[in-house]
Amino acid sequence: MKKHFLLFLLCLTLLMLAFISGCGKKEETTKQAKPEAVITEQNTNLSDGADNEEIEVKDNSGKRVVCFGDSLTVGTGGEGTTMPDTIAKLSGAEVLNYGGYGESASCIAARQGGNPQYLVEDIVIPADTTPVRAQCSGKYGYEMLLVFADAGINNVMLNGIEGTYTMVDDERCFTRLTPGEEVKVPAGTQLFTHAMLDKRDDDILVIWAGSNNGIETEDQIPALIEQIDEMIEYQGNDTYVVVSLTSRHGRIPLVDKVNENLKNHFGEHYLDLRSYMVNEALSELNITPTKLDNQAIAAGDVPVSIRYSTDEEENHGNADFYRLAGEQIYKKLVELGYLY
Repeated sequence: MKKHFLLFLLCLTLLMLAFISGCGKKEETTKQAKPEAVITEQNTNLSDGADNEEIEVKDNSGKRVVCFGDSLTVGTGGEGTTMPDTIAKLSGAEVLNYGGYGESASCIAARQGGNPQYLVEDIVIPADTTPVRAQCSGKYGYEMLLVFADAGINNVMLNGIEGTYTMVDDERCFTRLTPGEEVKVPAGTQLFTHAMLDKRDDDILVIWAGSNNGIETEDQIPALIEQIDEMIEYQGNDTYVVVSLTSRHGRIPLVDKVNENLKNHFGEHYLDLRSYMVNEALSELNITPTKLDNQAIAAGDVPVSIRYSTDEEENHGNADFYRLAGEQIYKKLVELGYLY
């Protein structure tokens, strides 16, 4: 009997210990429970060398960034990666790519509206949709409109008539969209591009222009600044960024002097992209510099590893170059308070 009683006590003790242990585990589990999940977005759009950390989802819907420039804005050499597309992916804002290959700043301004274009001779717009010669010119003379691109040009408006502006047999022509009455249009009538007609007062303007201006002497720099100023004035607000030139190759041997003037004139709105590309880009990408990279950097040039080709005179970038450009411009837009 005594033996059975002792066995009963032993079993009871084991059951109590198990119960106490279970309660302890339940309490511990309760203490370690995770808080309610927070909605985040993995930052997969930053360069490979950037910290891949979770960031709060930003809402820039309703905001529009309009990028005017030359082939660098187009993304030549990037195999589909462009600066404007990168900004769009990072911000969620609407971003327009109005890059035109080979264009000077005055030609870019002609598409944008800062350098308005006017008919140089009287024309007659026919009643039907037959193209009519309609050469235009502006403050800086004839521009290379439509030679390589028509970004932001069509559809146009001329004398209140909507149409297209195209090259026909090497001549710039206007073609009305719908038949109507024959109209005589005098010389001096302004041509309005799509970019001009579509302009919004709250647009955020990104200007990356001047690489094709052919600046070889310091007295040519003020003209570039004037042309950029005219674009900003036409936009009509203070929400803009002016991006530095990045390469001395091509037509800008005085690139550092040009950038110094841009910085002094545009102040906080200026982004020194050249210094970043020369001195920080490879580290950001976790790329070990090659011999050619080191030679380029020593000469103050963009590293070969982020250029479109190894050609010594190459001034276009590759996909990494344009992605980094987009990231840096986006950060500048955030810094200035234009985007989240």
